[in-house]
Amino acid sequence: MARKPLSEEDLQIRKIIAENLKRITHGLTQAEISDRTGIPTSTLSGYLTEKSTINKDNAEKIAAAFNIDKSDIDPRYIRNYEYYDMKKELLDELITLNKSTKVEKLNQFEKMTDKANSLGLGLSSTITDRGNKRTLISHDTHEYNFFDANIAAGVPTSVEAFDEDHNEQIAIPDLILGKHAGSSDIFFTSVNGDSMNNVIPNKSIIAVKKIESYSELADNDIVVFSNDNEFSVKRFINDTRNNRIIFRPDSMDMSFTDVVINYEEADSLVIYGKVVVYVVQT
Repeated sequence: MARKPLSEEDLQIRKIIAENLKRITHGLTQAEISDRTGIPTSTLSGYLTEKSTINKDNAEKIAAAFNIDKSDIDPRYIRNYEYYDMKKELLDELITLNKSTKVEKLNQFEKMTDKANSLGLGLSSTITDRGNKRTLISHDTHEYNFFDANIAAGVPTSVEAFDEDHNEQIAIPDLILGKHAGSSDIFFTSVNGDSMNNVIPNKSIIAVKKIESYSELADNDIVVFSNDNEFSVKRFINDTRNNRIIFRPDSMDMSFTDVVINYEEADSLVIYGKVVVYVVQT
């Protein structure tokens, strides 16, 4: 019997997981990742090439090895519950519900809807054109500020960014943002250029978490910054030994070079936030 084709949702999940793994393990070979996690290279290859979907055990192994949350790998693990476990639980309850009387169905469905809503899922019932009853489980979405600034992932460029005139709203499913879903500290903007194409493709939309100070950043975090009103996206490195901050490209094109700003010359430097998610526009 032929294997059932993957849904669009499952394909998108594989793509997100692969992109997250490439970002988290950047610079390491599959053999080195395997040594750290105990996961065979053949299994890792499946995740990285979108040919297989990571399971809970392996997501936890990678998360432990890289000191991150498993939701940073697989966005189904959000709000401290497993999305697919929760979805299966609701589906099992719906199957049981179908065996109940009409009155019992109405009462129980209302309770199930409240339960789903409290956990970031939507539950609704509709009648199709053919008269069949259809129950839908959906995800929450939140709206975020979107600044159409076309931030340079290339040579820093002068743009008018992050002001009210360029502020729009964009709706993003919680599934995409994982643990950052609904945060008021998140804004979105677009990226233009190839200086970060090892991790962020040209024309991506990025989610940026605002920061209050440099102390919130770790070396190699990807940030949106400006210096003398020239905006860019690069990796952040705080070179304390030499009293300077380095903004480093991460590109297949080796012609891109570091942007280096000495501490005493950083009066015009502004770091707007850390990139936590990116969405590829196709």
